[in-house]
Amino acid sequence: MFKKILKRNEDNDNNNRVDENNSLSCLNRYYIYLKSHYFFLYSTFGSLLPVLNITLRNRGLSDIEILYINIIIPFIVFLTNPLLGLFVDRLRRFRLIFNIILMLATIFLSIMFYLPSLKSYSIYGHIYKSDSMEYSLAFCSNK
Repeated sequence: MFKKILKRNEDNDNNNRVDENNSLSCLNRYYIYLKSHYFFLYSTFGSLLPVLNITLRNRGLSDIEILYINIIIPFIVFLTNPLLGLFVDRLRRFRLIFNIILMLATIFLSIMFYLPSLKSYSIYGHIYKSDSMEYSLAFCSNK
């Protein structure tokens, strides 16, 4: 019985070892899925965040509101990742929860492109020189 356990452990160790004769010896096959997941995750963040800023600006948000959204996003990610990891570890349904999160993110990002624009107000100001005062400000609110 102990020989079977030792043989099984040796087989697992041999599968995870780096083969120096292989052309891709720098890649550990055990972590290739995890590495590819993080590669695609951060490449998606890198391509979607600039589009998010442009889309929010076209929807009528001001620069300050977009700034607040960009400040809040890392804190939300920082707080939700450990909680979600704890939840997934407890349920032991990794693929199901990963696919659910992927579908929810896709749905919410596609909904964002169909939201109506916010109504914005423009205030135009013009400084002119008057006779009674040195400079005066005339502005008109566009509603």
